[in-house]
Amino acid sequence: IPKDTVQDIFEKLVPGYGLNRDPERVPMAWDASQHHGFTTGEPWLPMKGIGTRNVADLQKDDRSILHLYRELIRIRKKVPALCIGDYRPLRSRNDILAYERFTSTDRFTIALNLTHEGRLLEQIGKGSIVLSTRLDRTTAPVSGQHLLRPDEGIIIQMD
Repeated sequence: IPKDTVQDIFEKLVPGYGLNRDPERVPMAWDASQHHGFTTGEPWLPMKGIGTRNVADLQKDDRSILHLYRELIRIRKKVPALCIGDYRPLRSRNDILAYERFTSTDRFTIALNLTHEGRLLEQIGKGSIVLSTRLDRTTAPVSGQHLLRPDEGIIIQMD
């Protein structure tokens, strides 16, 4: 945000400390039009540098973050274990954060690869993938161990 367009009151009162919150408050980009579908007037903060990251483009991409969020919300509403079930952390190994969500009838393991490299998820048991953050794996069987791709998270319904 150029200094002459800063709106953050704190940054105006105490400038130069890098505490400007304006970059996080830029209006939502809905499309690729002049003001990105946010307004027909002049937006309160400049919307330069947004590029093609807008809702209209994300809706067209079946593997976008928008579709991932929608799928996560759908699954959470549908599956009680993921909504109101108990939580149990699993021992973290190999830069993978893992935990269980479960009820008396269902058990799910959630595993998140926290690195930019593939990691082996070990001692996981048997189940099938319900969702991958890449939105390309569903109903894939898992048994004993599973390779998580870089930055991938998966939800596994355990047998």
